[in-house]
Amino acid sequence: MICNAHWSQASPLVSKWCDSVREGYRTNPSEANEETIMQLAHELYEHKVGKWFDLMHWWLLLKDVPKWETLRNKGAEVASKR
Repeated sequence: MICNAHWSQASPLVSKWCDSVREGYRTNPSEANEETIMQLAHELYEHKVGKWFDLMHWWLLLKDVPKWETLRNKGAEVASKR
């Protein structure tokens, strides 16, 4: 119930975060690990929005949902094609 009430405010921010994660996967060097990619995603998000991504608890809940997982996997696929 609480998630539904706040989703309209959080959705645009989580979408921007997802874009930052996808971009992080696209631009990562081959030796980068998950932690490095998340750090890069935080930096990209901060550059876009102007503040640190503070909704990580939302991302942890949503990252394995098919809609969000697809976006993350597309970024990884693009990175592996290089």
